[in-house]
Amino acid sequence: MIKLDIINRVADKTGVPKQKAEQVVDALFNAMKEAMAEGNRIETRHRAQPAHRQRSPDSVGQNHPLQTGQGTASQSRQKISCE
Repeated sequence: MIKLDIINRVADKTGVPKQKAEQVVDALFNAMKEAMAEGNRIETRHRAQPAHRQRSPDSVGQNHPLQTGQGTASQSRQKISCE
């Protein structure tokens, strides 16, 4: 499902024009992004819950064997997942 599909569903289910539905969807996504950037958790009851997690930098990646064959330390990074 892409953003346009969500906009169309909102417009169809609520009867609002697609332009208004797009503004609502944009506002919702922006609010979710801001909350996750602040480290907050987003909960939607009885549905999958997107989680913003910090990945550990402890894992070691592997360089391509034809290059050096040595491992490389991975950097800390963020991941969004659904629980």
